[in-house]
This record gives sequence, C-alpha cells and structure tokens, in this order.
Amino acid sequence: MTPVRGIQTCYAWLARHRKRMYLLCLALLVLCGAIMFKLQVRDDVGIMLPDSGSLQRSLALMDMTPFARTVFIELQASSDAGGGEALLAVAKTVAARLQPPHFSPVLPDSQTIPAPGKLMRLLPALVDADDMAALKARVTPEAMAQRMAGNYTTLLGMNGMLAKRFIQADPLGFLEILLAKWNRLQVFGGAQVRDGFLLKPDGRSLLMMLKTDVSVTDAGQSETLMKEVDAALQSLPVGMDATVLSGHRYALANAGTIKSDLRRVFAASGLGLLLIFMVFIRSRDVLWMALLPGAVLVIAGAVLAGCYDAVSGITLGFGAVLLGITVDFALHVWFALRHADGSPGQAVARVARPVLYGAATSMGAFAALLTSDISGIRQLAVFALVGLISGLALALLVLPHLVRPAVVRSSAPLQAGACRWNLPLAALVIAVLGLGIWAGSGVGIDRQLRSVGMFPEELQQAEQRIRRNWGGARDSAVLFAEGATLDQALERNHQLAEVLAKQLPHSGVVSLDPLWPPPEVQRVNRERWARFIAKHGSAIASELPVAAAGYGFSAQAFAPFLRFLSESPALLDADIFDRAGVAGLNGLLHVAHDARQYVLTLLPDTPEVQRMAASGALPQGVILVSNQALGRMLGRGISKDFILFICVACSCMFLLLLLFFRRMEFTLLAMVPLLSGIVAVLVLMRLSGGSFNLFNVVALPLVIGLGADYGIFMVCKLRSGADLGTSRAVLVSGLTTVAGFGALVLARHPGLHTLGCTVLVGVGMAIPVALLLLPALYRRTT
Repeated sequence: MTPVRGIQTCYAWLARHRKRMYLLCLALLVLCGAIMFKLQVRDDVGIMLPDSGSLQRSLALMDMTPFARTVFIELQASSDAGGGEALLAVAKTVAARLQPPHFSPVLPDSQTIPAPGKLMRLLPALVDADDMAALKARVTPEAMAQRMAGNYTTLLGMNGMLAKRFIQADPLGFLEILLAKWNRLQVFGGAQVRDGFLLKPDGRSLLMMLKTDVSVTDAGQSETLMKEVDAALQSLPVGMDATVLSGHRYALANAGTIKSDLRRVFAASGLGLLLIFMVFIRSRDVLWMALLPGAVLVIAGAVLAGCYDAVSGITLGFGAVLLGITVDFALHVWFALRHADGSPGQAVARVARPVLYGAATSMGAFAALLTSDISGIRQLAVFALVGLISGLALALLVLPHLVRPAVVRSSAPLQAGACRWNLPLAALVIAVLGLGIWAGSGVGIDRQLRSVGMFPEELQQAEQRIRRNWGGARDSAVLFAEGATLDQALERNHQLAEVLAKQLPHSGVVSLDPLWPPPEVQRVNRERWARFIAKHGSAIASELPVAAAGYGFSAQAFAPFLRFLSESPALLDADIFDRAGVAGLNGLLHVAHDARQYVLTLLPDTPEVQRMAASGALPQGVILVSNQALGRMLGRGISKDFILFICVACSCMFLLLLLFFRRMEFTLLAMVPLLSGIVAVLVLMRLSGGSFNLFNVVALPLVIGLGADYGIFMVCKLRSGADLGTSRAVLVSGLTTVAGFGALVLARHPGLHTLGCTVLVGVGMAIPVALLLLPALYRRTT
C-alpha cells in the first residue's frame, strides 16, 4: 500500500472513530504539556559554541586562566573623598561582605610578610649565569662595607623595625636578584599590592579581584552572584563610585534579552498568524489553524525535555519560526479540502503526495543540522524535526475531520496541450543565479565570539574603563605548558621561555620560568651556587663580620645569613613557596586539573604571537589560548558547518525532488525557488558588507527546505493543470513563515535577530519566484 493510499484509508477509519481520536489527541497534548512543564532553559551563548574538538578544549583551558570566573571591582575616589587608606578601608568592608563559598581573593594578603630566611632558600635554585656576576660584585670587601653603611642607615629610619629581619637574613642584598625576577610577574604594571588589592600610586583607584566557582555561562547562578556584589556595594561613601566587570554580567544580559525577546517574538508571531488566517481563511476553521502550531510546540517541547537536561533559550525562540513552518502543511490540506470536487478523503489523498514530499525536503534540510558540532544547533534540528513530523501528522490525519465541508469548488483543470519551456527566460535565470553565487562567494566569516551574544553598551564602557586604568591583562593570550607531572610542565614552560626570548624578546611576557624553572635547570643553578660558595664562602664568613663591626653590628648579627651559606640547597616545590609566604603569586600561573599539570605564560594577544603559534614554533605540549585564536577556530568551524550544511541540504533536496518527479527538468525547476533564496541572502550580505556567523549558517538550510516546498507544490500544479488552491496555499504558507521569521527580526538578541533576517530575505525571495517565475518558465498552452 502506498503512503497516499494509506492516508486515504486512515481518513476513512478515523472518520468512524472521531471521538476516540479527539480524546487520544487531547490526552497526548495534556501528557506532553506536563512533560514540557519540566523543561529547563539554559540562558547562555555557550551552548551555541562547538562542544567537541580543539575549540572546546581551548574553551576549557580558557576557563583555567588566571582571570577566568573573576569579578573585577574598581573603586575610585574623588579628590575630597580621601586617599588610598580610605579606599583600602572601603575595599575591606566590601570584601568582608563577599566571602566563600561564592568568592575568594585572587591576590594574597600582603600583610602576611614573607619570611626572609625562607625566601633566601629559594635563591640557590634560581641563580642563573647572568645573576652570578651580580652576586660576585656584592661580596667584595668594598661592596660589603658599602652595604653595611646602607643597612645601618635603614635601621635608623622609620622602617627600621620592619627591615631588621630582612637585613639579618640578607645583609648583602642577595634577595634583590630574587625581587628582580618577581617583578617579571607584574601583570598590572605600576600598581601596588596592598592587603590583597591593587592600588594606584596616586591613591585614587583601587582594583578588587575576586575568584568565584560560578561559571560565566550559568545565568541562574550569575544572577545570585551579581545580587551579592550589588548588595555589597551599596552605601559607598560620598565621592566614591564602583565599576563592576565580569563575564557573569554578560551572561545576565544575554539571559534577560532572550527572555524579553521570547515574549515579544511569540506575541508578534501569534498576532501575525492570526491576522493572516482571518484575511485568507475567513472561516471558523481559523481556530484549528491557530491551535495547530501551539499543539506542535507542546509536542516538540516535550521531546526536548525528554532528550536534554537543559535547552537553550535560543532554541525556544526558534519556536516562533516553527509557528510559521508547521502550519504550511495544514494550509495546503485546508485549501485542498475547500476546493475539492470529490469526498474529503479523496481531496486529502490528492494533496498528500506533494505534502509528504514537501515535508521530506524540509526534514532533509533540518536533518543536515544534526551533523553540527554545536549542541544548540543540534537542539534546533531535533526541535524542528519533531515539530515537522507532528505538524504533518496533525495536518493529514486530524485536521480533515475538523474542517467544514467544501463550499468552493475547484475550477476546471486547464485543457491538455503542448508544454512549453521559456528557454530565453531560463537562460536568463541561470545567468542571474550564477552571477549571484559568484558575487556571494566573497562573503567572509565573522570570527568574533561576540557576534553570537548580547554585549550592552554599559558593559562595554565598563570594560574599556578597566582596560584603560589597569591594562589589558584579562585580554592577554595565554600559553599553557601541559604535562602529566609538574616537572614535565615546568620543562615545557622552560622551553617555551627560551623560544619567546628569541622570537619575541620585547613582548611583555609574564612567565613563571624565572621563579620556578624545571628540576634540571635548578640542578645546574644549584651547582653554580655551590661553586660560588666554595670559592667565596670563606671570604664572606671572614670579611662580613669585619665590615659589620665598623658600624656597630655584633658578631652574631648575621648568623642566620652565614648558616644559610653553609646549607645544602634544595629543589623548589609548592611547599617551599608556601613556607616562604609567596605561594599565592605562583598559584596564578600554575593550575592542576583532571590529573594534568599546567604552567601558564601571559603575553599580549598580538598578530605576531598568532603567527608564531601558527608556524609551529611552540614546543610540544604548549597550547595557545586567546580571543584571536578562539576566533580563528570558530571561523574554521563556521566554514566547515556552512559547507557541510549546504552540501548535505542541497544533495538531499536534489535526490528527493528527483525521486519525486523522476524527470531532471522538473527537478531543476523545483529547485529554482531555493536557489533564488540562497542567492538573495548571499548578495544582500555582500552588498551590506556583512559576514557569516553561526546563525546565518543555521538559517540557510531552512531557506533551502522552505524553497523546495514551494517548488514542489507549484511544479505539481503546473504539471497536472489541476487547481487545488495551490497558488493561494503557497502564498499563505509563505506569509505565515514570514510572520514567524518577521517576529525574530524584532528580537534584540543578535543571534535571534540574525536568524530572522537571513530567513526573511531568503523566504521573501523564494515566494515570488515560486508564484511568478516558475509559471513563466514552464507554460502549458491550450
């Protein structure tokens, strides 16, 4: 039994059991509604990024960078609001309100003074060949005498009590070599670390950095987090203001925009559909037409709730599009029933074949989206496929029993005559389409991650302000030296430091290597230190007390330093840095995650850095993560998806149309509307200077599927000469689709807006091409 014959048989059987069918449909909708009620909406743009491959790994690494999941709070004071001490007092009050589990400080509390004796024990493993000359210059008799004079003056000064421990442990200034290495970790140049905050030298600006365990893509937790921050910043003293910058703010902006857009889109699309139905249907059947899209959304939403733990708000916004697409099948069935000469079962059977093939082409276009690496796009595909299947079933099996008997009889079919192709017009169409494809081939790929999200002007201004005042550390490129062990990660980081020193010697690199080299480098440094002590240790031990006695120091004043010189140096590890009181600084550039060790290097995200990484100059196990690198990978992913989607969708359309019409000329004729829609999008983007992003890629297969639908119905009409209200059905179904996508144009969210604009242009071109150009290309003479 053919599908068409089966549908006619189903109509006859259901006509005898209509009450049971109505009860079954009602029960199904109630059940789906209960399941859909449990649907969890995820309001972020992370779901619109690839979830596999190198980009996903880079995003995971980006989450481990020093300033990921960090809330930046800048406090500024006017000239009459007090100086740095006033800012510090306010910052401590704010920090006291922002405590774990949500918040923890990024910088260590500088009130914990590092232990000088333990700091000295770091030195032997860090003294390289360049440092040795400075050490030798400090141990001559003249240099020791000069240093003792300086020590004596310091002890008599205001900071004498604070300096006493340091002078006792390091009378010759060896720690200055270590301090020079530490200065290379200065990410916010010129700022002083005070009590765990960054304070500008003028005392007018202070930066708080608070780490949080809340992901920047978790809109629900981000809302709670930002409420805590806003509450902590209430009642600031007069003359002080605060600027907050965090990825969580962007997540909230996206979530709020999507929610407001959903309300606007559904209201506008629903109103548009109702007006179209009232103008073209003008029957009480409009009630069933209006209810059908809602039933489809309930069923599709229930399937999403069963398949996914959480669904993107963008996917739900796409439901407005389904309002226009799924009703197409119902419109063709309704017009066929209203123009039928025979029984309703026969009318349904006559229209079933083009409706089924139209549904198949639309499903083929949406099925192409299932090949995407992007979770959000796969959700769109599932949502659309379930909506199309349920809409098709309702249109062919249920709607015919709800529609009133026909009152408009079909006009007589056109008399059979010679079929003529308008060859000159066909040649012109081919030339125009070819020219359009050539012109559109120059459309580029938008590689900016921001093109898929909402970035309000207020947050952009806050970002620019903090970048202007504190530099662009949070925008730095990050090089991850990965290892199965910490030693392996440190070795790769050392190799990276050598590469950067040769290729980017003046690039502002912030590296851990000078302070934490790999064990082999430490071994060489300790041997160098041992040779230095063997040669100069005795002289230091004998001449230092003499130089010290000249300024009244006792013989035992520097005993801790002399004991240090006689100790065997140890290899550096995290415990040694912790005991020295400086583990927090190193912790910014060392991360352990999933049984892997990562040592990080920061540097400006410049084209030179990108070219160096692309050339293969980075050592094995070193990975570059930056906005530019992510944009490049995103661009490659979009290009791949674009080519794959177009090839798969067009191939499906061609094969399905060829299977349906079984003649090449009618297959090509039916493809003209979809090709026209694609060309219209390409040309408009070329003329406007636009470029493809993720949402354009999603939209083009939809244009292909819808254009193929219109082509099928019009070619069927032209071949048979029978009028089942096809032209009117194509027009109305096209208008319903335009109403759905037109509503998306009203969205403020860039993704939804782009999706609406792309399909609106493509479908807006496919409709007149199907209604006007196809009859002109293939004419039947009487």
